Amino acid sequence: MPNPVLIATWSLLEWNAADLSQAWKIFIQSPQPLRLKGGFAVTPASPLPISEKSTAKAAIDGKVTLVFSIGYGLDNGVMVVSGPSDILGRGDANRAPKMQRKGGEQWELTLEVPLDKDVLVYNYIAMSNTHRYEARICERSISLSGLKPGTKVHLQDSFRSPKVATLATSCFAKAIFGRGNAEQYTKTENKVVSPSEIMWDAVADDEASVRFVVFAPRLEAGHSVWVSGSVEALGKWSTSSYLPMAHVGSHVYVGQVKVKKSELPVEFKYVVLDSNGQVVCKEKGDNRKVASNSDTRFVVSDSTFNYPTAVYRSAGVAIPVSGIKTSDSMGIGEFLDLMKVVDWAVGRNHVHFSASSSFALHPSYIRPAAVCEYYNKRFGVDASGCENWAKGLVDQLNKNWRIDHPKVMDEKRKLMDAIFDKVGIDVIMKDPELQKWAEASSSWLKTYAAFKVQLAKERTFNNKWWDCTTWRVHADEADSMTREQSLDYPTVARVYFIQYHLHHQLKEASRYAELNGIALKGDIPIGVTRCSSDVWAEPNLFKLDRNAGAPGYPEQNWGFPPYNWDEMHRDGCKWWRRRLQHMEQYFHAYRIDHVLGFFRMWEIPKHGGGGQYVPQGGLREWGLKNLRAIQTASNMMICGEDLGNVPPEGWYNFFIGKGECPGGPPDWDYIDMWENLRSQNCKNDIINRPGQV
Repeated sequence: MPNPVLIATWSLLEWNAADLSQAWKIFIQSPQPLRLKGGFAVTPASPLPISEKSTAKAAIDGKVTLVFSIGYGLDNGVMVVSGPSDILGRGDANRAPKMQRKGGEQWELTLEVPLDKDVLVYNYIAMSNTHRYEARICERSISLSGLKPGTKVHLQDSFRSPKVATLATSCFAKAIFGRGNAEQYTKTENKVVSPSEIMWDAVADDEASVRFVVFAPRLEAGHSVWVSGSVEALGKWSTSSYLPMAHVGSHVYVGQVKVKKSELPVEFKYVVLDSNGQVVCKEKGDNRKVASNSDTRFVVSDSTFNYPTAVYRSAGVAIPVSGIKTSDSMGIGEFLDLMKVVDWAVGRNHVHFSASSSFALHPSYIRPAAVCEYYNKRFGVDASGCENWAKGLVDQLNKNWRIDHPKVMDEKRKLMDAIFDKVGIDVIMKDPELQKWAEASSSWLKTYAAFKVQLAKERTFNNKWWDCTTWRVHADEADSMTREQSLDYPTVARVYFIQYHLHHQLKEASRYAELNGIALKGDIPIGVTRCSSDVWAEPNLFKLDRNAGAPGYPEQNWGFPPYNWDEMHRDGCKWWRRRLQHMEQYFHAYRIDHVLGFFRMWEIPKHGGGGQYVPQGGLREWGLKNLRAIQTASNMMICGEDLGNVPPEGWYNFFIGKGECPGGPPDWDYIDMWENLRSQNCKNDIINRPGQV
């Protein structure tokens, strides 16, 4: 037996959210609920009908006419309808009935089917040089129960791609999305029924019965699929009334309504709701339509859910069980050690190069006990309870041999909230020192506070919250969001409170260093994360359609947008100058991480690979133009990360030699082992060409 391998995968879903402003009013029964064999009844726990025990069905003589139609682009070849029944070739594609092209990409087949079975199972095959089959994991079928001999049913189908159906495998359906089908995750409004239980309603001459079928594999545990549409039975596009659907297995959902023929064609979209009735996502694109003819009385619309973000992305690790030895193992990794790897896979940690602001300080670096002391000395507030809490956390958290960032952040957040509540918002916000600092920091503070407020909101309903360009609120509204009269003001005040004390403590440490003749050097990463107040406030300064990275095999994609230097130079790189002047409050020198990025950057299309250097020529002039723009912003000494790609001689000859560096020659922070990679002719080759050293 091969050595077991763990594949731990965590999800990076990219669903957009929809309007959450409506209360949970979804339990509205359609006038004609889905009809099941043996009658139907509605349980208090669900708006969906359920079947009673049914007796054996008597055989019905006669036939019904099924009109199969599907859109599929096929230059050479033919579409066939295959299935296990005799009439569909018993699974043999060569014996399956062929469809006729009806113009463009539309195919159609009219077939008489006997009523001796409740359900007809079928699938489409594109017959060409290489046959293309539909996904077999999600069986396609049509229920014939309730139809009278001579009835015609129009089937308006779409091809079920095997690629999409990957998300219906147990890897996703049971584990990643399904959460092991545990009871707490399986509560859903999609009642589970068998395809053979579903029946057609009897309709009058002026009526039509419409059945909606959708394949929705990308469904989190507890989520359910509903239909919204233009007719009364579908809620007339109401945000509080939808048609419930039933789950017939393999992530296929069915709903059915009876409408007046005068209401055809019916427009509709599918909607995913969570267990609280809030909209997770609606289909993107134009409304769907149920096409109709004069003889349309029974029609099926069968399609795949059109997710707002078409591509699902995930990442994982593959490791041998023997290699995951833990402190509980006996000499080798054991099966129960997999549980600790799972804990690691679902855990969170912080990347300090992925800051949500280029100006704000990270809350993890605050000392809560010093905040208690601050208000005790200045305002006489007794926060001894919080101080004792802080001392207890010091003992508890310092026992760990490694930094547990999520736990540290969680404990500090709770403690700082307790201090805020103890001192009170009035005392905090009327502190003259805080007000003075807030006024001096107004160029970034209001925007950052509004960003934090909106980020918390977006996390609750926007499944693409990490991309602030998808947010419904823009940074222009920061002033109104941070006013004292705003409903968000208590949250804004907490942001001010934490940032002020971070500033106060870092400033105190910086002053202490100066008094002892010690300089502090800060670090400036080359990139700014997409989910940041900087990108939210000034998206024009960044190339949001690209990612920065590095060439190689494999190509590195760092995930942050490159700078739009042309746009930055329009106002003399004011954003960079403000950033450095803000930093100078605390530091005496700074290191530019990846200083090469000022000369050129490896830019990759946001949704693909195959990057290139930008610019590809004029590197010296381009880089020095960018560096000169920020050089005079502060008197801090500049240090550059140098691994041989940017020779010091080049800097001296073209920059420092002209006396344009207030702090003197920069201290290139390079590693000796890279010395032999330096350019041999730095004056003519200030930056090496790709592939050369």
